[in-house]
Amino acid sequence: MNELIDLRRLGRTGIEHRTSIVVILSWIILWAAIGFNVLFWLDEWHGFFWGLILSGIVSVLGAWLLFVRPSTRRKTSATLHLEDHYLTVKGNTGDDKIRINLNEPHRTMLIRSKGEGRIMFRVEQLDEDARSLDRLDLIGPLPMVMPMKISGDAQSLIGFEPGVAKKNIENAPFSLVSSGAGADSTMTTILAYIEKHNANRNEIYNLRVKNGAVRLEKNGFVLVRDGKQTAFDFSDDFEIACLARRYPHDEKNFDSRMAVIYLALVPPHSRTDALVFELFAPEEWINELPTTWDIPDEVMQRSVLLYDDNPVAFVAVNALKRYIERIEPSNPVLEILRH
Repeated sequence: MNELIDLRRLGRTGIEHRTSIVVILSWIILWAAIGFNVLFWLDEWHGFFWGLILSGIVSVLGAWLLFVRPSTRRKTSATLHLEDHYLTVKGNTGDDKIRINLNEPHRTMLIRSKGEGRIMFRVEQLDEDARSLDRLDLIGPLPMVMPMKISGDAQSLIGFEPGVAKKNIENAPFSLVSSGAGADSTMTTILAYIEKHNANRNEIYNLRVKNGAVRLEKNGFVLVRDGKQTAFDFSDDFEIACLARRYPHDEKNFDSRMAVIYLALVPPHSRTDALVFELFAPEEWINELPTTWDIPDEVMQRSVLLYDDNPVAFVAVNALKRYIERIEPSNPVLEILRH
């Protein structure tokens, strides 16, 4: 298979940020030049009126030709190559920006946003210690046909895109240049190609933890503490404990008020071996969940943090939903995890 797919970086380039400033300045300068020249040579004030129109047209066209078009070409100059077992992203000069050998250890994550109709796909090469090397992040349409299993769900994928004020898009995710039905078909092709080369896929995820280490493996979470490993198998029985606390906030900024939700998987007769997860929710959830519990403070000091816009966090939330749906499907915290 030798498929070539055009990509572009998400986000605005520094040139695009300056385009509006250039348009405004050139508009004012040209308008003043035309107006004062007509006034000087013809002693007529109507030059300012026609100058306003002509300078606007010239400024917009000039900015498009000199700024926007070069910037757009720069953003659409990457190409994704699907060749044999290699996934390669090449720049406009032909050099390899990203190169992933799918016959070697690699990890994939597929995050879905139903509301936006988009997916965030990540594939990364791993070294012998399962540390990430080259990585491709690609945001595209949610295909009608999904040849790969969904790893997690997100309300929005906007957190993965560079903000308006962020000028550097060098590490931003890629997106497809094509759109509509063509983009849907292309995304299906990419996912099918990756799924075809899944023999060396690593499905172990290292989670962000305050202290210690927690992994998500095929059979569930694994807590590593004091040289001992505690497995939380999906099929085992655990107690589900919840706690809601008010998040410290600025009283002047009411809209930022949030609650911190703690969710614990508690093994039978061993609360000190509990695994605690920490995430954000709207403040009204404080009235829906307990505000006290008997989980030791030392356990909370090694909580898993799930409030980042990070694919691994969404994968962990998806796994948590499996536990709760099986053990206690009526628990209101399940609604928080779903949203």
